[in-house]
Amino acid sequence: MPLVFPNSPESPLYIKNLTRQQRLQQLVYNTINRAHIVSQRTISRRNFTKLEWTSQEEMRVREVGEILVKLGVGTFQTPTSYTPYYLSMDTGSDQIWLQCEGCKTFPNRCFGMPYPKFYPNSRSSTYHQIPCGTHELCYTYVCKNGQCSHVCRDGYCSYHIGYSDNSEALGILAFERFVFGITSARSSVAFNLLFGCNTYYQGTSFNTGEIGILGIGWGPRSFITQIKNYVDDTFSYCFPHYDNTALGAQGYLKIGVDDESYDGYNSISLFEFGNDGHYYLKMHGISVGGHRLSLDPSIFSRRSSGGGTVIDSGATITSLVPAAYKQLKKHIVLYLIKSTGSFRRTAPGENEYPLDLCYKRLRQRVDLDELPAIVFHFEGADLFLRPKNVYVLTDNPRNGFCLAMLPRRENRTSIGAYQQSNFKFVFDRRRRMLHFKEQNCNDGF
Repeated sequence: MPLVFPNSPESPLYIKNLTRQQRLQQLVYNTINRAHIVSQRTISRRNFTKLEWTSQEEMRVREVGEILVKLGVGTFQTPTSYTPYYLSMDTGSDQIWLQCEGCKTFPNRCFGMPYPKFYPNSRSSTYHQIPCGTHELCYTYVCKNGQCSHVCRDGYCSYHIGYSDNSEALGILAFERFVFGITSARSSVAFNLLFGCNTYYQGTSFNTGEIGILGIGWGPRSFITQIKNYVDDTFSYCFPHYDNTALGAQGYLKIGVDDESYDGYNSISLFEFGNDGHYYLKMHGISVGGHRLSLDPSIFSRRSSGGGTVIDSGATITSLVPAAYKQLKKHIVLYLIKSTGSFRRTAPGENEYPLDLCYKRLRQRVDLDELPAIVFHFEGADLFLRPKNVYVLTDNPRNGFCLAMLPRRENRTSIGAYQQSNFKFVFDRRRRMLHFKEQNCNDGF
């Protein structure tokens, strides 16, 4: 399935009159909102004096950043029989949900106000709600911190999802027909899937161009889990570089196995902890410009209190635990001091992006290849990041750059989509392995 990126003119999230600089800013804010990044002094909006935003523009800037999949939902009396929608693909979520028409009725609540977009579930002939206690995926109770609440509403199975940014989504669980591959020349395929018909949402806003989440993480309600017997419990994706998505590059999400030998791939283990849906990795360290940082590997480990390292399609850029970010930043600074590039570190008020470490050079453009590459060391293999996956160039003139990573308040490292670009990642969930290799992701599959 082709992917739709937020800075692509094909995206419903596309804002026509924004510059490249503004589009990159909005994607970085997506990571900040998602991960609760630290260093508020250096990334606060009030430090940015170069751009003037209207209240409407700023509201929309904070809503976008997701990678979207276009698919068909339901059965209607239309030429295609289904209705097409955009859902946000999320490896960190274990549930599919769409905003349904019930959100319009008080005391329910829609996102996208005052003109919400919603799924007209009552008009679909294949929409079926689940009576309580009749399906294994209908959890009768939900427990948090020892306090349990009933999740049966009007005799039907319901759900209540709380997110790390204090957003919450509530609704009814139902079965519905989902059609995949509707934008491809190849044949489409339909599945009858359990999903959340959302009627209440409060928190971080969605853009009105999208209607919900396609969760492809661990967990029994995940899209991949529901169809695992048909696809060998495997999926893969390939993200083109950010600048290429503005030129029409799409990348792809592929369900099922296409290269079982995995010749030429690097392979590392995937781990599942609890029920948060994320794909965890065993990360051991970081190198900058060929120099291995002096880091205790345990800072990347999962503990009973949380933490760990995840690969996350929903975050634009990588966020590191504070100890790792501090060392990374220190060694990049030392590398540039020793270089002959005459780089000058910029103050927060000068930065074009809400990023912590930025540089400029007088009267000469920056060539990314003169900057240090970074390696993420995992148990079993290394992820080598070329400078194009590590830094972002400033816009006009291109004589500056920023490190496209940030520190994170919580003790969890998240590998974001910017760092994943031009790699093919294969999630072999049955064998609990992640296979990856460098690949030109501009041309689809």
